[in-house]
Amino acid sequence: MQIQSFRQGIRVLDLADVTQRDWHRGQVLFHTDPITNIDHAVLIDFADTFQTTEIEIINRASNYFEALLIFLNHREKFGLDLQWVLDYFGKPDFCDDICGIVQIHDGESIVLEAPPLFPYISAA
Repeated sequence: MQIQSFRQGIRVLDLADVTQRDWHRGQVLFHTDPITNIDHAVLIDFADTFQTTEIEIINRASNYFEALLIFLNHREKFGLDLQWVLDYFGKPDFCDDICGIVQIHDGESIVLEAPPLFPYISAA
């Protein structure tokens, strides 16, 4: 599915320490290969990206929430069900921001939380 391909691209950017600072719908092209019939996303326009320059500095900026908003803000236009988007885009990874509240156009908001980085360590 193209939405999962897009999410995998977001993961690759995060792991490569590349943060896109101006996510918008025009930066994602969805394509079906005519020979293999495989759907995939193509990410374009990396003019406003950054990486950390010092190895000791951790890049805490995440592409997850901004990229997810592309689907959530346009889901009605494309006839996408909210739960379908959340199921196929997936929840934040442990390396994403810990928690985020996503505002949706029609006034709804949802809370998305990343799993704990060290699940075997108890907070209690």
